[in-house]
Amino acid sequence: MDKQDIDKISLEQALIDVEIANKRVLDLTARLTMLSRELLEARARINGGATQSIDYGLTSGDEKLRQIAASRVFRLARMFSPKLRRLL
Repeated sequence: MDKQDIDKISLEQALIDVEIANKRVLDLTARLTMLSRELLEARARINGGATQSIDYGLTSGDEKLRQIAASRVFRLARMFSPKLRRLL
C-alpha cells in the first residue's frame, strides 16, 4: 500500500465523516426548531394568548438531508466507500 492509496482512503473517510456530521447537525437543528415551536405554543396556551408563528427561514431537516444526498461530493463518496453504502 503506497502513500497515494493511504491518501485516497483518508480522503474518503474525511468526506464520509463530514457528511455524517452534517446530517447530525441538521437533525439536531430540526429537532431544536420543532421543540422551540412547541415551547412557544405551550407558553401561549398557558398565558392564554394567541400562538405566534415564527418563521426562521429554515428548510425542514428531511429536505436538507435530500439536498445533501443529491450533492456530488456525497454521491462520489457513496460510490467509492463501502462503509458509507452500508450506513445508508
